[in-house]
Amino acid sequence: MTARRSDQQYLSRYSSGGTTSYVGGRIGWWDRTVFTPSDTDITYTISTKYDGRPDKLAYDTYGRDGLAWFILQYNNIIDYNTEFVTGATIKLPTTARTFTELLTTNK
Repeated sequence: MTARRSDQQYLSRYSSGGTTSYVGGRIGWWDRTVFTPSDTDITYTISTKYDGRPDKLAYDTYGRDGLAWFILQYNNIIDYNTEFVTGATIKLPTTARTFTELLTTNK
């Protein structure tokens, strides 16, 4: 089975988190979607279990490890190896709000 390009995968950051282009066999620059914070967001301090592992937190929080990009983008984290570490505080939208944001974001 041939793997699909990242910009063709459902709920990838390239299809849901911004605008991309496919040029010369490569995914082009993507314009980041800005997700608006809410009073219902959960403040979470990263534990050792999730140190450098946004995919694990995404799976445990939203049931999909593929939503790690959403957690990182929502918190404006560029390098998860240095910013997504034990003790760092991030915001997590509720599950219902997360999927509403992803389904209603203009593409």
